Amino acid sequence: MSLNVTDLICGYGEKKATGSISLDVSAGEVVCILGPNGAGKTTFFKTIQGFLKPITGQVTYNGKKIHEWDRKKLAQQIAYVPQAQSQPFPFCVKEVVVMGRAAHLGKFSTPSKHDYAKCDLIMEKLGILHLKEKIYTQISGGERQLVLIARSLAQEPKLLLMDEATSNLDFKNTVRVLQQIINMSSENIGVIMITHFPEHAFLCADKAALFRHDKTVAFGDINEIMTEEILTDAYGVTVKIPELAGFNGERIRTCIPMIARKS
Repeated sequence: MSLNVTDLICGYGEKKATGSISLDVSAGEVVCILGPNGAGKTTFFKTIQGFLKPITGQVTYNGKKIHEWDRKKLAQQIAYVPQAQSQPFPFCVKEVVVMGRAAHLGKFSTPSKHDYAKCDLIMEKLGILHLKEKIYTQISGGERQLVLIARSLAQEPKLLLMDEATSNLDFKNTVRVLQQIINMSSENIGVIMITHFPEHAFLCADKAALFRHDKTVAFGDINEIMTEEILTDAYGVTVKIPELAGFNGERIRTCIPMIARKS
């Protein structure tokens, strides 16, 4: 699996939303997309999925231009996790998750026992199997987000795109999702995730792409891109990046904003 973005400028019509972007993600890699609001991150996501036409540059998946892929075949390769959303109809959780199997079904086919069994395994892995009979619109926002992740994994993708997938989660469920991202990368699934939290990149990503208000995008190894100077400049907030001891003596970096407290 390989997604390559080369000299890509994203936008709507002739109106540019980003500057030139070049990045790549391979099987098992996690790329974190960061940057302030309005810097073009979501527009970039729409473009690499083929929903928006590039102004310049190109996006290729496994060597083939993204817009040349058959949509069903592409859905068998790339899955998308949006921010939590409400379904227009009160489906139960297992029905929402099994919707992810549509990429593998024939035009007039319905999910089989095998499809439901696959979905049960995915829900169990995410710790939400107990929700399978509950109505999706009646569970919490955090639980709905985990259901959307389960639906995407039901597609059995090689690449997962996640748009602020932890934005509605409490601390425990955020950790569960970040751990699942690490688990997916160990299973050779590539992940590109948008987040507003730099510490998430330190916890699970291999590379980072930092979108700035001036439309420039810096891409590279986490240690090259996630520095105090670069993050402070991009967000306009002074930050410090300390190192902490993790499991088995490994060193983990994190990001702390410098906020003036009451004296």
